[in-house]
Amino acid sequence: MQKTLADNSMIKKQSRLSAGQSNRQGFSLVEVLFSVFLVSIGLLASLQLLSKGLTESLDSRDQSIASGLAQEGIELVRNVRDNNWATADAGKSFAHFVLGGDCRIDKSYAYPASIDCTAGVPAKRLYIDSTGFYGHSSVNSTATKFYRKLIISGATDRTVISMVAWNGSFPASNADCNTKNKCVYTETTLSSWGE
Repeated sequence: MQKTLADNSMIKKQSRLSAGQSNRQGFSLVEVLFSVFLVSIGLLASLQLLSKGLTESLDSRDQSIASGLAQEGIELVRNVRDNNWATADAGKSFAHFVLGGDCRIDKSYAYPASIDCTAGVPAKRLYIDSTGFYGHSSVNSTATKFYRKLIISGATDRTVISMVAWNGSFPASNADCNTKNKCVYTETTLSSWGE
């Protein structure tokens, strides 16, 4: 009889366990699909933010490089003016200046070379040479996305605008030169020395 009672209690335990197991439920297909959808949306939003951040970072880098190249253009023109005054052309600060809006200059223009006013945008492309300097010479150099041109005007003093673009073309005027158009410019007025 004791064996029968033990067997009955064992059978009751097993039936309770099977009843408990049948009451357990997993996730339904709809719940799983909804969870996958939410995780996918989160991942896509994160990837889009990362992509946008990288794009903005690269644009900022290009703006910084272009700003430095525009300032370098002004400094190189100032150097021509100062060399004109300090050498045999003293009293002729603007002896090697060419008035116009399609000029270029780089560190390779040795005195007394004039500021080069070769027409056309391709001539304004900047290259990086083996020493890491930007210039207009393509010999043993790597082409960059940057283009630089000078606009020189004025009768007694010279207004110099150094414009750098990195989209392959220059806007019609410096008023249209902005980062939206992938362009920056620097402007200065140079006075003559001792004239």
